[in-house]
Amino acid sequence: MRKILICFLAIIVCLTACTADAAKTAQKEKRFKAAPTKQAVLEEEQTNNRKKISKKTALGCGQDHPIRVAGFVTNAPFGWVNVIPPQGSKPAQYVNGGFSYDLFEQIVKDAGLNIQNVGYTSYQEAMKDLRRGKIDVVAGAYFDKRILGTGVNLMFPSYFSNPIVPVFLKGKEKEVNSWNDLKGLKGIVRQEENIYSLVFNQLPKDIEIKQISGSKKAFTMLLNGEADYIITSLYAGEAEIRRYKLVDDVYFSPKALVSAELFFVFSSHSDCPAIKKKLEPILRKLKENDEAYRKAFIEYIDEWGLRFKDSKGLKQELYEARQNAPTVSDVSDKSENTIASDVSDIASDSSDTQSDSTETNEESTPDSAKPDSDHPTGESAPEQSPQSSDKTDQTSVQKPAVSVEKATDSKPNRPLTAAERIRNL
Repeated sequence: MRKILICFLAIIVCLTACTADAAKTAQKEKRFKAAPTKQAVLEEEQTNNRKKISKKTALGCGQDHPIRVAGFVTNAPFGWVNVIPPQGSKPAQYVNGGFSYDLFEQIVKDAGLNIQNVGYTSYQEAMKDLRRGKIDVVAGAYFDKRILGTGVNLMFPSYFSNPIVPVFLKGKEKEVNSWNDLKGLKGIVRQEENIYSLVFNQLPKDIEIKQISGSKKAFTMLLNGEADYIITSLYAGEAEIRRYKLVDDVYFSPKALVSAELFFVFSSHSDCPAIKKKLEPILRKLKENDEAYRKAFIEYIDEWGLRFKDSKGLKQELYEARQNAPTVSDVSDKSENTIASDVSDIASDSSDTQSDSTETNEESTPDSAKPDSDHPTGESAPEQSPQSSDKTDQTSVQKPAVSVEKATDSKPNRPLTAAERIRNL
């Protein structure tokens, strides 16, 4: 009987070891893999769900305690927040997803350290907690003192170089070689991309670019003619036009006006900066294989588009909203039947010029840095039901991309493959 019991225990130990090895192998194979496509995501940033996180006093970052990591909230493909609905007495949970967080998680695990996913509903709140030492790392920030403030330090090298370009509606595009070529046009920039302060000092005095909260509002304004162009990251812009099925409607300027570097940012008020010497060589090694590194990144753009493949295109949404909008008499008779705005009711995050003890005073913030709070009217929506383009949801080859032909070519840019686009940037 004793021998049987010993054999039984030995079998259990072997099975456990095999399962653990298999899990480790599967984890390696899922490097940079994005979150499940059916999971809900946070649409706009909000500041009313601030996390209560206490400072860690124990030493041994990544060993005695996990590295507490936040990231971008609504800035695909670099980062987004997945929302896990409340269950019973358990409140809703917010989980980081996207390229930046997954890349940092992979580096940390390759170094044999532990990590904790700390999702926020506001990027600005995450940065504030980073400066106070309530979290250890924000996976994604530009070298911009207005955003970073004090009490933080960067991990070198940068993990991504991000070209910033103007985006137009096809047929209304303009040759743009410098900021001066945008004079006389109405421009907007998505607040959640955190790129406005990077370009503000470069803008001529007679160019005004408004900050807009939410990608749906930004692209609605572009479609409705309320904006002539959007200043956006090439890749963030591509991810969103694939989401809204605007592949055949949007033109990316072939010339980047800014190329900004993205970094992992550590809090100076925790013990985690000491582990950078372990993480930096791993990041450098990953970046050495540029083709594989870029391919992994492009997969996040593809997956973001596929995540919304069953959703209506933005043009279709605007058309239906216009068709179903109540007449003036309907509104006067039954005001409660007024159609809700396409923009989410979630309160938007404060702008990147929000006053803080470590940031620039509010008095120095330019008027153009304040986010526009007006809802899109949809008055110029097309009269006929639009045919949304969903070509890129069926194949990863046909996707909106930047033309690499000479800037003087006024023809709409042709779609390139992911490999062509990356190779020619």
